[in-house]
Amino acid sequence: MDCKSLTLLICVSCLLCVSKQDGGECQEDADCEIEFAACINTTCICPVDFVPNNVYTKCLKVVHSYGENCIDSVQCSTSLKSGGTCLNGTCTCQVGYHYLRGKCWKSLGLGDKCKHSDNCWVSNDFESSVCNKDHVCTCATGYYQREHTSCRRESHKPGEPCGISLDCKFDNAVCTMNRTCEINTNVTLSSFIAPANEKIIPPQTLSLAVGDNCTSSTDCPEHASCTPNGICLCNMGFYTLDQTCHPELGAKCSSDSDCIGKNTMCREEKYCTCKQGFVVSKDGRYCDKLSRYIGWSCLRDEQCSLFGPNSICLNKKCACNNESRFVEDQMFCWITKKTGEACTDDKDCGSGNVTCPGGKCACMPGNHPSSGKNSCRTDSVNFGEPCVESLDCVFPNAICNMTSKNCICKEGYIRDGTKCKPGNGGECLKETDCTVARSICVDSTCKCEEGYISNLSFDSCMPLTKKYGGQCESTVQCSELNADCVENKCKCRPGMHYAESWKCYVNVNVGESCTHEGQCPPEHSHCLKGFCVCDRKYHVIYDGNRTFCSGAPALFYSTKVQLSLISCLLYIFIRL
Repeated sequence: MDCKSLTLLICVSCLLCVSKQDGGECQEDADCEIEFAACINTTCICPVDFVPNNVYTKCLKVVHSYGENCIDSVQCSTSLKSGGTCLNGTCTCQVGYHYLRGKCWKSLGLGDKCKHSDNCWVSNDFESSVCNKDHVCTCATGYYQREHTSCRRESHKPGEPCGISLDCKFDNAVCTMNRTCEINTNVTLSSFIAPANEKIIPPQTLSLAVGDNCTSSTDCPEHASCTPNGICLCNMGFYTLDQTCHPELGAKCSSDSDCIGKNTMCREEKYCTCKQGFVVSKDGRYCDKLSRYIGWSCLRDEQCSLFGPNSICLNKKCACNNESRFVEDQMFCWITKKTGEACTDDKDCGSGNVTCPGGKCACMPGNHPSSGKNSCRTDSVNFGEPCVESLDCVFPNAICNMTSKNCICKEGYIRDGTKCKPGNGGECLKETDCTVARSICVDSTCKCEEGYISNLSFDSCMPLTKKYGGQCESTVQCSELNADCVENKCKCRPGMHYAESWKCYVNVNVGESCTHEGQCPPEHSHCLKGFCVCDRKYHVIYDGNRTFCSGAPALFYSTKVQLSLISCLLYIFIRL
């Protein structure tokens, strides 16, 4: 086969491979490997209202509504757009997106750059923010800003609706328990239960219902269209209930009766929205009751949105998340900035001992940042003062004793009046820096001079005991002998023995491995070729607990015989 023929074969093979996928060329349906695809005008395509899955092996039906069943995210993103995803078998919006008017929009906060007002999403309220002429998300007209992340509708006279007293923008105003602004007469906030006024859907007489076959959109019910494959489906921003289409929140309306979702209303004959004291559900079809105080009951996070975007529903109660704290007079989960971070108000910087001077959070005099920089702690300036972490002890070379929770000198330093001065192990520049007797400055560290060793409290240099059985006051003095100080004498610990001219070694039986002469039992044995063996004229005895060397009866055992016997004993031990 020549090069030209081979090239042609390769090209044809590639073409056949492509033709089996959606969009590839084909001659007949059998050329299309993707399931349910058809060969139309020599191209493999999925049927109308179907899309190929992500791996191009099957055509899947497009999902047209939020909350419908799915098996692949591509089914959702076709109608919900790029923010749509399939999660746990249901079409929903990705994290960082919100659902409004039939689409998943990327959620933007106050101050973010924007192109469309539907992207601006604060307080779970699509009315509260807009994309202004400078293409920045800001609070809508008639709304006021709370903290840096939330907008609330203003009320300017008694009788107007409210959620909290801050909504009432006139003197001596309070938000009453029935959610209206009134002149303050010492009204006490109490539990509010929303009336269960369910709307009745007016009967409709239709020739076709949603889901029926159609030839044109005029065949379909109101707010529905005929799809290319001849089925009536609700328009974007409307949802199906009882085979008819009803407006989602944000969709156009002319009266309250158009908005059938629970706790909804028609705002100024323009669009469906929530009644005061309620918040839009994630699917945009009804309104949930807002919790009116932190700690009150909830089922979903959005019910706590009165307290800002950092509020959550935790264990069926409204709470602030870990990045915020509840500011009582603002009824808000306020983001807590760390020390050194930008701020515009003292409230940005957390509570207690912290302020916002010069646009950055800083601790007040007499305080210091915690290790996480998310709070300021009182300085501990002397011994015995309370502490939580070592940063609290602000005087030099001090640390926090984590048991007593008091300030002490760190290792290598000793208390001298009100200061921690270098003891054994402390830093030094010259000999006079070392305050302990017989301590000298070596390599910028205070150390005991030769023949002495530091005690455990680093405040004394004690003479080393180099003779076994010599006098001692502390075990550290016996360290060169590997011994303990027992009854003021350096002695081996239990399970160890002293080898003459050496030190204390762990007991090693005859027949066990060794690396040093002193490891073998001191009576009539030595280390040979890595094993403890008996001296000449001595032989191995096993008394049921240990092996040792004995001279009675005085039989001559060569080293080879000893090693052979040891090997036999080891074999027996292993078998046992």
